[in-house]
Amino acid sequence: MPERITTVPLDEEFDGLLRELARRKGFDPGELAAELIQKELKKRTAPRAPRGPVVPFRR
Repeated sequence: MPERITTVPLDEEFDGLLRELARRKGFDPGELAAELIQKELKKRTAPRAPRGPVVPFRR
């Protein structure tokens, strides 16, 4: 199992936005970035709903 991300070095482009959001939520900006990354990874790796039975391809 991959190691949990606890802090992230901040990109200058998003530094101001992350700092403002972190200040409102009471988090360290690096911790907030790590939390947002964890949420996104969890969303992307969540199992998808089945799409129904698999039908063989026919010509």
